[in-house]
Amino acid sequence: MQDSLASDEDSETSTSSSSESEEEQQQGDWVVLGFDRLRENYVPDKYRDYAHMLPHRWGKDKDFHPDELDLRKDISNRLRSNLLPQLRQQLSILSEYLDPTRLEIEPESTLELILDKQSELYTTLHQIVDALNNLRSESDPLVESLEREDDGHLKEFKGFRMVGLDNRFGDLLQATTSVFKQSQKLIRKLELSTQDSQSPSSDSSDLDESPATPADIAWIREQMIDSTRCSDEAARCMIEWIEGSDTQLIQYFWNHSLCFIDRRMRVLLKMIGLLADLEGDDDAFFGCAITSLREPDIQLALQLLPIMKLSRLLFKKLLNNGMNSKRLPFYTNMSSSQLTNLSNLPDEVTGRVSYLVSQFKLFDYRFSIPGNIDNLRFTTRMLEDWLESKVPCVSLYLLPLSPDTDGFSTQNHLKDWLKIWSTQFGVAIQNFLDAINLYVDIWNSSISLRQ
Repeated sequence: MQDSLASDEDSETSTSSSSESEEEQQQGDWVVLGFDRLRENYVPDKYRDYAHMLPHRWGKDKDFHPDELDLRKDISNRLRSNLLPQLRQQLSILSEYLDPTRLEIEPESTLELILDKQSELYTTLHQIVDALNNLRSESDPLVESLEREDDGHLKEFKGFRMVGLDNRFGDLLQATTSVFKQSQKLIRKLELSTQDSQSPSSDSSDLDESPATPADIAWIREQMIDSTRCSDEAARCMIEWIEGSDTQLIQYFWNHSLCFIDRRMRVLLKMIGLLADLEGDDDAFFGCAITSLREPDIQLALQLLPIMKLSRLLFKKLLNNGMNSKRLPFYTNMSSSQLTNLSNLPDEVTGRVSYLVSQFKLFDYRFSIPGNIDNLRFTTRMLEDWLESKVPCVSLYLLPLSPDTDGFSTQNHLKDWLKIWSTQFGVAIQNFLDAINLYVDIWNSSISLRQ
């Protein structure tokens, strides 16, 4: 009789345990599908490659009445002060819920909390999308929003600022959907769900059914935390973009380019032998170890240094003396086209200089030198074009904003300085071209001697 009762109790316990396991499994499946829904509805590329097709509230070339402008400002303020901070907080809490130890100890209650948080995230993301739609104006199919020349009066709603906001939202979604993807992986690897991801963006790693080791779990958790950190940073960048003045947004692009030039210059110094050590990211520029140049390659490379130093000097001078004044207007009368030209000003010189440095890496392969020389000469000529066609934008658009200080004309000072700089940069370019010609003469002479 007692054996029969014990057997019944064991059976009930087994049935109860099986029922709880099935319930957890079902909850886990719902969680995986919930992350699928979030990933499918918030696709990052939509806000970059297809930005011209995004929904909008306002008609093309519309002049806003004061009440309509106030409405847009209210929406922008809500996005900045409420919705984006709320998203950051929700993702932070989600990360806490997805602690593997917590999921193993309290799977049922934790999965329930994750489902609730998914619902909150869906609502917040929907509200952010709706806010952006209500800020956006219809784009002209014949004129890119970034190239508009007639929107200088629209202040924070110029095409330049709105496109930049959409791009940053794309960055935010890139990181946030990565959080959702890693979360799905974690749930499945903890065997809390057997549900495959149905997201079109899923890859083979999403469907990996191999048994998980503690190291696998730790790695997925680390990736998820990193994606959460990136998402938080992207949301902060969106807030800063909304809050930034026109000149501060230009500085955002210039500072990035300055860092890029600095890294490439360290690479060149390493190749010449004037710098002993480099950080890993500089070595990664070439995808392999950086080797030293030999003579006469070193003499040619040395003539590239003045071009790089002067490039850095231009943007540092303007950042420190031309755009750092608190007296500059928050919203300028510059159009989107003018703001775009200024923000892109360093891109061309940065790309050209980087390419020139990369060509010196190929000098290690002596048979390729004739082609490399042609590339050096052609790219240097393009820097000449940049000096003549793009640098004048500084005088046209930026310098007129500089206020006088205690009777000292900052604008006149910068104009005079820019003339001197342009002359020096032109000389540096010509010296490099002369050095290329001298190198070719030496190269041809060495070929003749060998024959």
